[in-house]
Amino acid sequence: MTDHVITGPIDSLRTIYNKMVKLRRMKAPLVENGFGKTWLGCLVVALGGDWKKVYCRGAWDNEKLNKEDCTLTFCTEHAWCPPLDFLDFLKSKFQVKSYFISEEELMGEYYCNDINGRYFPERYVLRSGENNFYSSYPNEEKLIEAIKKHTPFKDIGTLQDFSAAIKGYNEEHDNDELDWQYIIYTPLEDKYVEY
Repeated sequence: MTDHVITGPIDSLRTIYNKMVKLRRMKAPLVENGFGKTWLGCLVVALGGDWKKVYCRGAWDNEKLNKEDCTLTFCTEHAWCPPLDFLDFLKSKFQVKSYFISEEELMGEYYCNDINGRYFPERYVLRSGENNFYSSYPNEEKLIEAIKKHTPFKDIGTLQDFSAAIKGYNEEHDNDELDWQYIIYTPLEDKYVEY
């Protein structure tokens, strides 16, 4: 899943947003597919592109246009990686920038291209499967503070200490393992930084 913030001229953002809304309201998908009316390929076609030339695996949801700060926000559900080909297509059609944060839990891949943290300040996440705890932090220091506050490990100083503590605890408590983990978002640089 990827959360997106698209910035640019309000007319461009309105065009994209209106197409999203129109496609969502259609009785059937613009292009037959396995994802439904909000398939990224439908949006590519509605914006004048060829879905066969743009990798469009996935769909969008929760589109919102904010006229005051000239942003279009939405999320995409897809497999393996952020929909970079789709974002390339948007940039080829409009003078927009794309900021995103992406989680592909099954592949263990977490990306963010908002290097300055303007829209997505999260860089670290602490979570636990046993109580569904999930919270994000802007830096390692804040993450370590949260680990000390929310987990039984009060004397750790680094993330390596935390990993070792979890591993040691789980080796000793085979029937009562702890499911705490942390995630570090990989900053995407090169052509996708604050894309």
